[in-house]
Amino acid sequence: MDGFTSYKTATAEQLPAARAVMDPFHVVSLAGQALDEARHRVQ
Repeated sequence: MDGFTSYKTATAEQLPAARAVMDPFHVVSLAGQALDEARHRVQ
């Protein structure tokens, strides 16, 4: 899953026993974005 809220919501409705996971690409991408935002706030 790419982390988009609508996908998670739809999956939870249709497959309530399924476990949501994120692929490593999106995890690293989101972490990089959060780090950049924090860096900009500190500067």
